[in-house]
Amino acid sequence: TDGAQLSSSTFGIGDGGNVAITAERVLLNGVRADERGASAVYSRVEQGARGNGGVVQIFTKVLEVNNGAAISSETNGNGSAGNVFIEASERATFDGSSPS
Repeated sequence: TDGAQLSSSTFGIGDGGNVAITAERVLLNGVRADERGASAVYSRVEQGARGNGGVVQIFTKVLEVNNGAAISSETNGNGSAGNVFIEASERATFDGSSPS
C-alpha cells in the first residue's frame, strides 16, 4: 500500500531471484505520496545488467491491484524477463490507474 514494493532485480552479471507470495488475500494499492513509485511486485533486469529476470508468482484466494499498483517482470538490460504466474482461486480485480 502507498508505494510499498516487493522485488528482485539484477544489476550486474547474473540472474535475478524469484518473488513468490502465498497468502489468503493480496492487496496492492496506490502510489507514494510524491507519486515516484507505485505499490508493486516485480522482477527486473536493470539497465546495463546481463542475466534473466526471476519468476513472479502469486498464489491467493483474492487478488486486488488498484490505483496504479502493478505486477510485472521486465528487462532493461541484456536478458529475458521472467514469467508472471497468478493463481487467484476466488477473485482477481485490477482497477484504476496512477494519478499522473
